[in-house]
Amino acid sequence: MHASLSTRWLAPASFVLFAAASSVSASGCGGVGVEVQTTSPATASDPLDAIDPAELFRRGVVLGRHGDFVRAEQYMLAARNRGFDEDRVIPALMEVCVRASRLSAALGYAEPYLESHPGQWPLRVLVGSIHLGLGQLGDARTHLERAIRDGAASGHAEGSAEAHYLLGIVMREQADIVEARVHFARYAELEPEGSHAEEVRAILSEPEPRQATPVPPAVRPTSVPVRLPGPGGEPASPPAAGETNSGDSPPRGGNR
Repeated sequence: MHASLSTRWLAPASFVLFAAASSVSASGCGGVGVEVQTTSPATASDPLDAIDPAELFRRGVVLGRHGDFVRAEQYMLAARNRGFDEDRVIPALMEVCVRASRLSAALGYAEPYLESHPGQWPLRVLVGSIHLGLGQLGDARTHLERAIRDGAASGHAEGSAEAHYLLGIVMREQADIVEARVHFARYAELEPEGSHAEEVRAILSEPEPRQATPVPPAVRPTSVPVRLPGPGGEPASPPAAGETNSGDSPPRGGNR
């Protein structure tokens, strides 16, 4: 696994893997209707072809950090198509699309990548959190349970603490309170001073109900703080709190 991937996605105090419950279509980040062709197919040329793939990626990161998510995605896709390291491109593409309120687009990049890179469990935690935010509890559970198994197998059980917390939320919404408490307790064991520690302690201090009751959807996480990597791959500052997300499909082609 690429070293920067795990540190960028699992830094304990830097972000929380949450996803929005809304699903509002957005045209940003390369959405439908953006591309305008100004030359005939016979004479059209891609101006990005002359740029080195590493430079394309660097420019995409800079554009994303400045909020130009449409062009950021275009540059990153061009870098990937020209052979730039997918281990760096895919997380950056996901972050751009999450910040552009296109959760389904982010999933469209990540899930095929995970099929061929099953060991990238930190990224799988984020995928699980996005499914949770979209209300897709079955998919969220599948990814989070897989992330926990893969994290433990790689000797990084403490890194999967976030997955235990999110899986606890999934289980509560599925009215499996006993199993939810198991995962919350595991989170408390792995991260006793973590960002969710106070909340988890409060949950675990509650008496177990005699009859499980589903938690209303309103308690789902409502934002996905994410960090774009800096031009050299290092983490950058997180976006402002409160950014929300929605679904859309990833573009089939870039825009200029």
